[in-house]
Amino acid sequence: MKSFICRQLRRLYFWCLKILARRTADIRIFALLIAVSRIRSRFDLSLTGDDEKLDNELHNIVCGFFDQNTKPPSVISKSEYAHIAQWLENDEESKNDRKMCLRVSHWLAERIRDEEKARLIVSMYQSLYGQPPEPIKDDDIDRIRSEFKKRLKDEQNAFLDSKARLIDLRLERLTPILPWISLLSLLFIFAGYLHTSLVYGHFGIETNQFFSVNDYLAGSVREIQSALFSVSGFLVGILLEHRNKETRTKYELNRIMRYDRIFELLSWIGFLAFLYHLYNGSLYPGLRTIAPFFIMVVAGRPIFYVVRKCIKNPPTVYRILLILIFFFSSLWLSADSKIQDIKNGNSGMDFEIEAGTKKFTQENSVFIGGTSRYIFLRAREGNIDIIPIGKIERIKIPAVEEISGPKRK
Repeated sequence: MKSFICRQLRRLYFWCLKILARRTADIRIFALLIAVSRIRSRFDLSLTGDDEKLDNELHNIVCGFFDQNTKPPSVISKSEYAHIAQWLENDEESKNDRKMCLRVSHWLAERIRDEEKARLIVSMYQSLYGQPPEPIKDDDIDRIRSEFKKRLKDEQNAFLDSKARLIDLRLERLTPILPWISLLSLLFIFAGYLHTSLVYGHFGIETNQFFSVNDYLAGSVREIQSALFSVSGFLVGILLEHRNKETRTKYELNRIMRYDRIFELLSWIGFLAFLYHLYNGSLYPGLRTIAPFFIMVVAGRPIFYVVRKCIKNPPTVYRILLILIFFFSSLWLSADSKIQDIKNGNSGMDFEIEAGTKKFTQENSVFIGGTSRYIFLRAREGNIDIIPIGKIERIKIPAVEEISGPKRK
């Protein structure tokens, strides 16, 4: 029993030593990366992975600075990056980081009873600072590690921000997009026409006979706003991608490409599930909400190949087409949702309409919509009632639901 307890205590002891060694190693790695990030920012160097020779030189310079006894003798005197090594030697912040790394390494060497390594660290510290290392409390290790980790994140973000591509919004640069603004208004009119035609046309209502241009927009404004709200999130993603394009290293780009392939595969699965439920009439709201993403991703690859071969500025056109696909698929699914609600008798509102001897309420009819001249209802048995506004003697609709045209009470 006693030997068992001793073995367990020994295992616990070595496990604690591994944790301590890992934490001190993290501090040193963070310090090295902080120095590299500050050098890249200070001298406006490229991203990691863009220049292998530069990456190796910076590794040698920084490692040599933090570990003086392994510094290659040719780094400072013969390298074309000697000015960087000289700057690092004179940088107070880097010297303080090296000082802390040596203190932490000496603390660990004493804890694991590595006397030879402890003597080497003391010798190096005295040669640099003229005194032995100041002691560190055990409770300070986690704090020091957290501080270095936070500083590393701040330095890396500062460096990446310096590489980000910002959008120039000077007035003269906005002039070429003015025609696109006019095109956008036409797009909204077409979107209103499309949504109205899908909903009303499904019930056999000829929209061309009853709707004006203003009616198309007024009858679909909510759905257009909802689709635009979804598109706005996509636009933010495009802007962030444009901004961060130059801040991605080749290693990050490779990782992103792997994630993109996985995301595309999942999108295909989601798209097939969407088609299956749409065909069977069992499209539940959650799948209806995210279906535009699946449609956009699935359609994106063939569109990319076509645009790349036929268009002079493929990235811009490709993004515009993706936005249009997302917008109109959202609008189509919104129209399909409204159609299903009407067919199921869910108009989403209470109403009373009196026209001559007839009285229409939510009990016997479903409210489809209205224009400046007509109100459209679907009877519970499936017939469509088109009531001219002028023949309505009394109409009662909650204030939250607004219909164009005069109302009589």
